[in-house]
Amino acid sequence: MEHRAEHLNVKSILHSFQYWPELTKLLWRTDKKYFTFIIFGYLLKGLLPIANLLSIQYLVSEIETKSLSHTLQISAVFPLILVMLCSLLVVSLLEYTEKLFQIVLSNNLQTSIILKTSTFKLADFENPQVHNQLKRVQSDSIDRPTQIYKELINLLSSLVTLFSSIAILIAFRWWILLILVVSPLASFYSLLKFTQIQYIAKKKRAPLQRKSRYINYLLTNENSFKEIKLYQLSNYFIVKYKEIFNIFYQEDKYLAKKRIILYLSFQIISTLFIVIALVIIILITWKEQLLVGSIYGLVQAVLLANQNINAVSQGLISLCDHNLYLDELFIFFNRQHKDEDSNMTLKESSIHTDPTIECLEFKNVSFAYPDQKELTLKDVSFKINRGESFALVGRNGSGKTTVIKLLTGLYEDFKGDILINSISIRNYNKEMLFNRIGVIFQDFVQFEFTARENIGFGKLEHLDHDVRIWEAAQHTGIDRIIRNFPDQLEQQLGRNFEGGIQLSGGQWQKIAISRALFKDADVYVLDEPSSFLDPESEKQVFRQFQNFIKDKLGMYISHRYTSVLYADKILVLDKGRIVEEGTHQKLIENRGLYYELFSDEIKSFQKAVASK
Repeated sequence: MEHRAEHLNVKSILHSFQYWPELTKLLWRTDKKYFTFIIFGYLLKGLLPIANLLSIQYLVSEIETKSLSHTLQISAVFPLILVMLCSLLVVSLLEYTEKLFQIVLSNNLQTSIILKTSTFKLADFENPQVHNQLKRVQSDSIDRPTQIYKELINLLSSLVTLFSSIAILIAFRWWILLILVVSPLASFYSLLKFTQIQYIAKKKRAPLQRKSRYINYLLTNENSFKEIKLYQLSNYFIVKYKEIFNIFYQEDKYLAKKRIILYLSFQIISTLFIVIALVIIILITWKEQLLVGSIYGLVQAVLLANQNINAVSQGLISLCDHNLYLDELFIFFNRQHKDEDSNMTLKESSIHTDPTIECLEFKNVSFAYPDQKELTLKDVSFKINRGESFALVGRNGSGKTTVIKLLTGLYEDFKGDILINSISIRNYNKEMLFNRIGVIFQDFVQFEFTARENIGFGKLEHLDHDVRIWEAAQHTGIDRIIRNFPDQLEQQLGRNFEGGIQLSGGQWQKIAISRALFKDADVYVLDEPSSFLDPESEKQVFRQFQNFIKDKLGMYISHRYTSVLYADKILVLDKGRIVEEGTHQKLIENRGLYYELFSDEIKSFQKAVASK
């Protein structure tokens, strides 16, 4: 198995440090007091090994000289005691401060990722490349700023100790340093090359990592458990999971083996150079008849210098490694939407007020999903006024749900125009648009929070208005279920949390519809609103919904043609075009596509009845 580093040169290494100004700002903003204390604390910590060395050297020299005159003073040990107490105090305070700083930093990073993700568009979530980047950031990059911060402060401390050791050796024989730095320099370059090879290998894992997490989700999630059990898919998915794990294991094994060979080779060479340096020092000190304390100080200076040269070398390699992932993190944070500067996008400013929506109009709207050449909608035009409702019907893939996505601003790069009160949707502020339109998607979310929150999420500022929440629940009939809960509106829903009650699919759907009605919008869109409802519940919900939207704009999308009978007008989509429109009766009389689809549904009902 081979991995080749791409474009490894000084320029690429320096490029990986381009986000350090942003990282510095991030660390500074996290907590200025803690960050400042940690920097000064590690500077002091770097001086402590040399202070310890000099205090021991002083003590040994005092013992050697005073023993000859029999006048040894107990005060000779005081410097060593003082250094030990300072070391204990500095390490303890640093441990306390670092822990708090790292907690705040980690939380800030997690929050930043969530905030960035909240700005994504639907196209981003449906883009595999964006998903891969998000997963790499969450799994590999999220801890990197913390690790870089740790490496930096340790590097700072090591540099202080190193320069102090160097000062002692230079005062003795400067050329001994040349012996000590030969091996670490060679080791640094080789391990740096290996670091980039390792990064490239891990970066290529993202698609397989996503697949392994998805398989893990399927095997451990209650929503998929039933089908996996009934279709006996567990072994199949476990084998798939193990195959991916084995690919990663073999890759990691290869990389670990290569790294340990490099590390051991250079450590053996480094040890030989240390031995040479120590032999030279012993020979010189023997010849010059230096005190034992001085010999101890020089030996310790060599060992400290070598130790910290290696620490600085390893620290720089680790920084380069982390920087590659840091690059990924800040690219994610600075990510711009492809169409952000396009005139096709909805404006973040312009019309901010919340005007009552009196009419909606699609004018020659065409749209293709990103990375798809074929148009999903082709020259679609229709108009709906306040107090009217209409239904969108058609075969699967005809473009019904796409109409809703464009109307709600989830996709923006369309041709033609969408008008709200005869003004282009592109001139409206997004938040205004979101506030005035209530949607129940066919893949609605089952929020595993309380019943109050599940409905109240429709309009957060009214989350504590019990009367309004109960009214929204009454429109779908879910209020009768909620009143029977032990904690009523405060009842936890779902099984993921303690005390939760699981609802049926139809009950969850009623909750979702109530959430949309709680929003008090001007436009209401029901996308397959009866997919989980039994016929009796469907009839009740639609009757209540029709009463609710008498002075509003209502839109249905449904494959169940008995549902669209409630609409004032029906639009029939086929391959992205509107091929028919009118009332149910008119479309039946036309005997076109609607008649065909409606007849097929009626025939299936008749066959089901006849078979009983």
